[in-house]
Amino acid sequence: MAKFCTKCGKELVEGKCNCTSEKTVSSGKTVSSEKVDFMGLLKQSIEIVKGIFIAPIDTIEENTNENKFNLSIVLIVAYGLAMGLFTLVLVKELSGIIMGLFFSGFSSLLTSNAIEIPYVKIFILAFISAVVMLTVMALVVYVISNKFLKNNTNFKKVFVMFGVSSSVATVTLLASTVLVFVSYKIALIVLVAGSLLNSYYNFKGLEFATDTDKNKLGYVFMTSVLVSTFVVSFLSKLM
Repeated sequence: MAKFCTKCGKELVEGKCNCTSEKTVSSGKTVSSEKVDFMGLLKQSIEIVKGIFIAPIDTIEENTNENKFNLSIVLIVAYGLAMGLFTLVLVKELSGIIMGLFFSGFSSLLTSNAIEIPYVKIFILAFISAVVMLTVMALVVYVISNKFLKNNTNFKKVFVMFGVSSSVATVTLLASTVLVFVSYKIALIVLVAGSLLNSYYNFKGLEFATDTDKNKLGYVFMTSVLVSTFVVSFLSKLM
């Protein structure tokens, strides 16, 4: 004769019921909650930076998946902060040089408050511009590839690719920031070299982030750069 559980009413299997092994929630408490592991993301970011210089293409390919979306946000924010810092330092140094060249003979007529430079605004604008630039590039790539070329492309995956690749630009910007104090010309040379390298990695990364025909990738990438540049230029005028 079949026996049934006195708690849930299910038929007992081998005299036991699995209802007692199921997770229960006590009043006012939850069994588990999703939390962002910031330390874990930081460690992953450091590994990405290491990998991007040791095996850049492999690193981009291995990490270009939508599961790394939170990580890509951290990397892009880091890129924005590096851009803001570099722009701030460069403007500060160049403004001092320009003032020295044009007003060296009139130093007695100038005061320390003669010209006020909005450093905070410059930093914020550079930060926002950098973040918006990569976000718009990812969005344009997604729209062209998915909507126009009818490829199976995921926006998160494209966004992650740009985030991982941006670690090259982040390190370059930080190095250039330090070099500004040595020679702004050397700093700009390093910046340009790093930007070109970053652009190449972005282009190669599109092969992993989209299903777009490789013969069309150049046009897709160029369009994303042009559109994002226009958006950032328009945004800077508004601010």
